[in-house]
Amino acid sequence: MTTPPDTLSLTLTTTQLDELAARFSDQFRNPAQVMSALVALQSLLALAPPGDQTHPAYRAMQEALNRRAEAARAALLQESIEHLLAALRSRDASAIARIHGSLSRNGFWQIATAAGKWLQANDTAGELDWLNSWVDAAKISAASPYPDTYDFTSSGIDPKTFAAMTELQRCLLSV
Repeated sequence: MTTPPDTLSLTLTTTQLDELAARFSDQFRNPAQVMSALVALQSLLALAPPGDQTHPAYRAMQEALNRRAEAARAALLQESIEHLLAALRSRDASAIARIHGSLSRNGFWQIATAAGKWLQANDTAGELDWLNSWVDAAKISAASPYPDTYDFTSSGIDPKTFAAMTELQRCLLSV
């Protein structure tokens, strides 16, 4: 059986794959890029023929990639926690909205919960008071004649910023 000219066969050892994955941490500037590269590598590995997917080497490669992906995820979460705390310290609602928009809802709650625990122990500059004041003022400013609705257009408040700030407030109140 001949291989079509537009086909490529790839042979990869567990060591080669692990070394490639390890280089991502050196090559990329931030944990999000490392995580994206690892997900791409996991997707490439998933293209292995079904017979290869039952091979012990395949499972070892999957486990190695999963370990590295978990480490990259933990670094990404830590970086996001630090960014959220910095945004709270500088009272930057737009930065909080950017962080909120870049994460899944679950991811945002994870970092907000961790930040909330840190704030409980270290809130010396009134970050929580500022957050509560911002949300209260935004609700008043965006009040609408209709119950349970807000008029963001008239108030000049960005709806995504409002959503991020209110979600952060709900999360921090639950910590």
